[in-house]
Amino acid sequence: MLDLFPLSALLALTALAGAQDPAQTAVTRAYGITPTAAGLHAGGPGYSATFDAQGVVFMPMLGSSAPRTLAVRWHLAAVRRGDQSLFEAGVDPDVAPVQVGQSVQYRRSAGLVEAYDVRQDGIEQTFRLAQRPAGTGDLVVELALDSDLPLVSARTDGLRFESAGLGGVTFGAVTGVDANLATTTGTVHVVEDRIRLTLPAAFVDHAAYPLVLDPLVGGYLTVGNGNGPDDLPSAAFDEGTGRYLVVWTSALSSTTAEIRAQYVASNGSIFGPMFVVATDANPGTRPGIANVNTTDRYLVAWCTTVTGVPFATGSVKVRSIQAGSMTMSAVLTRSHANSLTSHVSIGGDGRLGAFGAAQRAMVVYREQTLFGNENKVHMWCVHVPSTGNPTTFQNQEIASTTVHVDQPAVSRHCGANGNWLVAYARSGSGIGTTPDQIRARMVDTDGVLCGTTAVVDTFAIGVQTPCVATVDGEQFLVAWVRGASPNGGDVFTRRLRWTGQCSAGAWILATTADPTPTTAQEAAPSLDFAAGKFVLAWAERDALGINQRVMARSLALDGQASGATHLMLTPPFTPRGSPVVAAKASASAGTDDEALLVWDEDVIRGQLFEAQGTGLVTSLGGACGIPGLSDVATWSGTPVLGSNTFALELLAPTSPILGLAIGFSQASLPCGPCTLVPSLDILLPGVTPTPFPIPHTPSLIDFEIFTQWLQLRPSGCPILPDIGLSQALKFTIKE
Repeated sequence: MLDLFPLSALLALTALAGAQDPAQTAVTRAYGITPTAAGLHAGGPGYSATFDAQGVVFMPMLGSSAPRTLAVRWHLAAVRRGDQSLFEAGVDPDVAPVQVGQSVQYRRSAGLVEAYDVRQDGIEQTFRLAQRPAGTGDLVVELALDSDLPLVSARTDGLRFESAGLGGVTFGAVTGVDANLATTTGTVHVVEDRIRLTLPAAFVDHAAYPLVLDPLVGGYLTVGNGNGPDDLPSAAFDEGTGRYLVVWTSALSSTTAEIRAQYVASNGSIFGPMFVVATDANPGTRPGIANVNTTDRYLVAWCTTVTGVPFATGSVKVRSIQAGSMTMSAVLTRSHANSLTSHVSIGGDGRLGAFGAAQRAMVVYREQTLFGNENKVHMWCVHVPSTGNPTTFQNQEIASTTVHVDQPAVSRHCGANGNWLVAYARSGSGIGTTPDQIRARMVDTDGVLCGTTAVVDTFAIGVQTPCVATVDGEQFLVAWVRGASPNGGDVFTRRLRWTGQCSAGAWILATTADPTPTTAQEAAPSLDFAAGKFVLAWAERDALGINQRVMARSLALDGQASGATHLMLTPPFTPRGSPVVAAKASASAGTDDEALLVWDEDVIRGQLFEAQGTGLVTSLGGACGIPGLSDVATWSGTPVLGSNTFALELLAPTSPILGLAIGFSQASLPCGPCTLVPSLDILLPGVTPTPFPIPHTPSLIDFEIFTQWLQLRPSGCPILPDIGLSQALKFTIKE
């Protein structure tokens, strides 16, 4: 069975304000399928859908503010490969849908099944082919489209239909996964009144069957109540449950706020009800959250202030949450009399290990004394067991001075080597002055400060909002903003590498990089490491300081850009606060390159982001020569920016290889039964596999490379009778 092109129609609506009791929550989150006289009807917490012989109608629940019901409608128009038609509306007969469990199926011609899995968060569309389709070229599915909701975002990795201020529907893109778990990325386009889904020919040709295609994770989600007070979100991933936990501040008044939480599944859908972590947080401060992999626990931290006893006492509080449930530990507190606390940040531990070192998290925060004009950066090493309550393992000051220190941040995890990096802004000119340095200090799993403080950047005009990520606990990347205006400045990065032991080592600092060279005013960067690349997100305003947006891009290990700049949400939405990146790899030693980005507007929003794509491969034919037509040109790795494992191969050659032709354009020179497809820009020796590393150069995105192998065998070409050719492949480089 071949499963093709699942297309997620996932709801993206603001949740209703107000708490719900458990019984009401259970009812409102139900979903299912009901037979009707006209066909089948499906419904979930925020949508309604109907299925009949004429197609599908998907209706988001837009609430009483919508003047009428708004829907997206579609039906299958065509499925084809090259000039071979697998299905064509008007030629092949329409069929009525049938219910199979929680799935609606249209059993089309030639073994083609169009199916819709009904889920809590929406419906997921798949196309299943019983065998490899005939024909050559890309496989294309077309859906005839009719929508009451405007198309506000159309990218190759997803579509969004939305009515401003009400909500809408997102369609995910196309990802192919074969029986050996090899993957490739397809595309989705809107062409006039049709949605066109495409899967690359080479993947269909070489896939191990059965082949399953899942949507590329995408689209945005809405978390929180949407009534104004929700802001300053953070997030972390748990490998054991495969879920993110998003936490945020919800202000009850000018003096008190709650810390609320919501699970998000790895496909970007809301999981379970919202719950409250704390009721005594300071409004306007962001909670911190990290994951401890070996105990399957999140640790959440927040700041709180008690006044009038007789002076303010600032505290930082933490509690752990069991990743598989909403079970919470008791609260653990660190208090500072006559002080205010702020800028809490947590680093977790993605390692798996026995009791002790792998069960710790690092909390950092700022203390501002009310007397003595002193600022301090504290680090607090917390033991997070799998049962029971968190306890203090170690605590001490990282920086204590009468000059200005502010905005501490710690790396999201400690890497395989068990070290966190803490970065902070510092001024040498006194309390209340603009910081002019970014400094960093490494801390090991036992809470021991390692070596000396590294000066990451010195900039007289001002620096602010550092953030940190790590590859392995020895290689770190720091991002910050140069320029301290209210609207921001320019985001810079710098790689730091620690060599030696904690007690006897040294820093190696790379050159400062500018991965976001624009005229916009940039602010509040966030970093995390996503298996091979870093993910950087930031808030951006135009040169006039208005029209704020959330941006993201992938970075190479040295902090240079290694991907296109992505606008995470198009207008009319305007984010109020800065984004936060939470990568799956921070919670494990795995190789998943996915991250969740969260930010606040009038609600908490999020979007899934892949740090590395899969590239596109197309077979162009051109093979000739006897014997040798069974020789298969293929590849290993992926044609993406920064790949050092991408290689070109000729499988089981039946005659000697003379060379590998590589062209940057298509020549398509015919000679008898042969066609030399690539232009002869490069001719490499006939070695298979031939490594072909791809640099971290964003200008190479969508750059095409044409390849074809030359072999010593009779070809039938009168000009070159003894040189046969393999089939040609076109590689489209992605980020």
